[in-house]
Amino acid sequence: MRILIAGGGQVAALVAARLIREGNEITIVEENPERCAECEQALDAKIVQGNAASIRTLHEAGIRDAEMLIAAPGSKYLGRKLRDLRLPRGTLVGAIARPDGEVIVPRGDASIEAGDRVLFFSLESAVPALETAFLAEPRRKAR
Repeated sequence: MRILIAGGGQVAALVAARLIREGNEITIVEENPERCAECEQALDAKIVQGNAASIRTLHEAGIRDAEMLIAAPGSKYLGRKLRDLRLPRGTLVGAIARPDGEVIVPRGDASIEAGDRVLFFSLESAVPALETAFLAEPRRKAR
């Protein structure tokens, strides 16, 4: 399976390593050049340096061919109840697969946790907004 992971932090790298062992083709999008170098040395994955909120970066990373997207921990969606999330209009969470193998058909009280695989159903017109909202945090202003 072709999987795109937004972020190259420690948890994302652990998830990537496991998915690679399972025979998946992994691409990681990471903004920090030092972290990109670390991931390139440690993982048999394609590493793309750039902001995962950038459409250009996502295209370079192969978003069109990806079969799954994984948001790095730290996403504003982690740990919050689905009913409290403001997902793009026309988007539903169809299933949540936990790292321990448990699969949840979610209701409003379910939450997305670090390491989860999330299956979204979305209108084609909502996909760009979903990618932007779920894959990366907004950039903070420099002080």
